[in-house]
Amino acid sequence: MRLSELVGRMLVDVHNGEKIGTLGHADLWIDTETGKIGYLVLPGNSGLFSFGRKNEEQTVSWDAVQKIGTDMILIDSNAVKS
Repeated sequence: MRLSELVGRMLVDVHNGEKIGTLGHADLWIDTETGKIGYLVLPGNSGLFSFGRKNEEQTVSWDAVQKIGTDMILIDSNAVKS
């Protein structure tokens, strides 16, 4: 699966089913030693997880991604960092 295929999918908190937002433009941080995905990097201007903050880049640990479906991504919102 390509990262571009994830764009537009709804992010949903696995704990309570709350819609957090829609995945817009994102980058992946990949560990160059292991080749494993470390986390999604979400731009601050996306408004995703911003809760009123502006222009703060946020990350979601790849371990927090519980399931990728055809129209949504289930994540553990406790792993979101700014």
